[in-house]
Amino acid sequence: MSWRLTANWHLMRTHRLLARLLAIVTVSMVVAISLIPMKRVLAASCTADGELAAIPDLDGDGVATSCDEQDGTLHIKKAKITPFSIKITGDFQLISAADRFTTNSGLLVKVQDSGSFTRQFRFLAFPQCRTDVRNRVACRGETFYSSSIGTAHFKPVFNTTKFNFRLSFSGVFIQAPLKSPLIVTVTTSPGELVTGIDRVGLVACRPKTTRPGSSLICK
Repeated sequence: MSWRLTANWHLMRTHRLLARLLAIVTVSMVVAISLIPMKRVLAASCTADGELAAIPDLDGDGVATSCDEQDGTLHIKKAKITPFSIKITGDFQLISAADRFTTNSGLLVKVQDSGSFTRQFRFLAFPQCRTDVRNRVACRGETFYSSSIGTAHFKPVFNTTKFNFRLSFSGVFIQAPLKSPLIVTVTTSPGELVTGIDRVGLVACRPKTTRPGSSLICK
């Protein structure tokens, strides 16, 4: 009699385990199926009429910010390019009321000319970038994409939506002569091209002298 009770107990336990396993499998299938429409929505989020509400179109051009190659404009006041350094100053306006300039997700600076020259400099959110109580941002250190040492400063203009900025990179090896204009992209939130908020500006340049390897002056 006791062996029958033991067998029945084991049988009931097996049934309970199988029921739990079936429930887990069912839930997993439901979750996987429910993700299919979301994947389709995400795939369509880069079309003009398929934006996600969570990814606002800051510049109102009909392209979601996470898919837009240019969300805002940089005003480049001055730039100087030497065979070993890059220095750029300028300003920009916040794009809209929803725009917030922050380096909490890192900072990416891309510098290129109209030819084949291009350099990317990336600062990590921490510890390379810091923001003070006045919302002034300072990033400094060895950049991620190259061995150059860089600094980036962003200072809000009081009682406006304007930011002044200064960018400086040393230890940059530039061999071929650059072709005007110079194109600068500052990307934040996150610091990834296109995916983040891309502020783009260009400026005309000319060689400082006629000698080979001369500095390039842009303004």
